[in-house]
Formats: sequence, C-alpha cells, structure tokens
Amino acid sequence: MLYISKGILITEKDGRYCIFRRGTESHLTRTETEIWKAGRDRLCESDAILTLEDMEDEGLISIAENNSEKSIYDLLCDCMFIPQQHPNVNNPLTATESILYVWLRDAGIRLTTAELICLCEQDIAPAQNLLGESNRQALVSAIYLNNDVNDFTLEDLMISAKCKDWVIAGLLSLVQKQYLYIG
Repeated sequence: MLYISKGILITEKDGRYCIFRRGTESHLTRTETEIWKAGRDRLCESDAILTLEDMEDEGLISIAENNSEKSIYDLLCDCMFIPQQHPNVNNPLTATESILYVWLRDAGIRLTTAELICLCEQDIAPAQNLLGESNRQALVSAIYLNNDVNDFTLEDLMISAKCKDWVIAGLLSLVQKQYLYIG
C-alpha cells in the first residue's frame, strides 16, 4: 500500500517518535515509527495494512488506494503542504520548486494541491497583489472565478491539468528537500 506521512517530529526516545499534527501529539509504537519515518519525505510502500489503516485513522499518514496516477493525485489532494520554519537552504531549488515554495510560504492562506495546480495551469505567478493576508480575496478570486466549480470540485477539474504532474513532482521534491512538511 502506498502512503506518505503527515505531521512533524517533536522528539525521539528509545527508537519511538512523538509526532505533532494539527494541535495534537501522537506517541508512536516502534512499528509506527518505522512506517512514519519511511514516508516522512516521500511516497512509500508497506504491506502492514492494519497498522497503515490505524495510522491513517489517527491522521498520521495518507494512503493511496493503489499506485495509479489518480490515486496518487487523490492522496496528495488530502495533504496540506506547510513551509518549514527553518528550511534546509543547502538544497537549491529549481524554478518550479521556487514558485511553489513562494506560493505556499507567502500566500496568506493555506493553498491546496488543486489550488496550486490551478495557479500554475493559469500561468499565474506569485505577485505582491496576490500575496499576504491583505490580498487573500484577490488570490481566491484568481483561483475560483475563472473556473467553473459549480458542477465539479476544483480537484476534479485539475486532475486533467497539463501542469499537474510537474506540480506534484515539485511538491514532493520540496518535502524531500525539507522545505515543506505535510500537515
């Protein structure tokens, strides 16, 4: 089963992790620690189905139904990508990664995977008039006013976006380079 870990490591004691996610601390067993650690910065596979399902119920991981492109997209739409307070700046970013990182760090709202894809699909670059708390409404309008979300959700519309694959690759790379974690 394919999965990715959520939350941020607080402490490690005796080979066991304590993870913080959305205001809650979770103390993991050794098995859960190994699973969470493996999926901390990448998509990962495991056969420990019951443990994975328990961890998903606790909000510690997101699981893909299978390895299909749609399942991976759905998994990442279930994730919230959050900028690290102290990113590992020794890992240089590509142009795509830089754009995604600026959006996530400076938008003034938490952007979803589909919203990031939408911005890139419309070729909307991060600009002062769209960044920060004072420009939230302008950003939301840029995303949603040009898209017919009456009949479909934005996630349904963006699954066929031309830029979807490179946005997903960029997000996963930013997690691996420790600029983002998944909340």
